[in-house]
Amino acid sequence: MAVVVNLKKGNLQKKGFVGFSWTTFLFNFFVPVFRGEPKWAGIMFAIEAFVLPFSLFVATGGDEELLGLLYLVFLVAYRVIISFVYNKRYTENLLREGFEPIGDSDRTALKFSGLYSE
Repeated sequence: MAVVVNLKKGNLQKKGFVGFSWTTFLFNFFVPVFRGEPKWAGIMFAIEAFVLPFSLFVATGGDEELLGLLYLVFLVAYRVIISFVYNKRYTENLLREGFEPIGDSDRTALKFSGLYSE
């Protein structure tokens, strides 16, 4: 489960996230859409809709039964990986843009995850 950290840059406040994201696992490319990252939404959509099915189709030689099973296995594996990676990447990006943790608990959570050092 993701830990929410509050970040601030001037008068602008955003939430960063650390850890596994069930939201990303379940809703994939909609998460970056709602967080205002259209580039990442497009990348995640393309992987799931085009890259993954095409590569599996080529690998299985068009065998429909094997293709369906492999797609499900690879889809779950992809979503588990992206659920860990996307939150970390998103929060790292906010920190690079100059956002700072608001409170001690936010700072501690970021330090514990290795994303922040003073």
